[in-house]
Amino acid sequence: MKKIKGMLSLILLLTMVMTTWVYADEGDSSLNKVNIEYSTENLNYIERYSTSLKDMSQGGLRISTFTSTTIPVDYLGLYVELQKKVGTSWMTVKTWGTIQKYNSNSISYDAPYAGEIGSQYRTITTHSIKENGATEVVESISDYITLQ
Repeated sequence: MKKIKGMLSLILLLTMVMTTWVYADEGDSSLNKVNIEYSTENLNYIERYSTSLKDMSQGGLRISTFTSTTIPVDYLGLYVELQKKVGTSWMTVKTWGTIQKYNSNSISYDAPYAGEIGSQYRTITTHSIKENGATEVVESISDYITLQ
């Protein structure tokens, strides 16, 4: 009986580790797309949200992000961060602070950035809303692009 419990514990541990590895793999196409719209099935107000990057050539790129809600809400916010790959890590090179909008059902933001040709970039956006005292916060991460 002790052996069976030990085997079951080991199988459970391996399953958890493998699941975590698959979820964290940034190359998994189901998690990171250049213009992915994420599922909102567990959210009451946020209907759609996305963040994306576009190579504008000659080292330029454009960040685009948006959030839409099912109804006009008291507050919408976007916190936008641009990251550059340095070695094997991602380093934040620019933030745009919190872009805010009130009493609306959508918010969007576009920004240009002068990067370095040959470098890899991605963007992370924190989308937040407040409505009648309730807060919802989600994060979207674009796939990386290599500037041409």
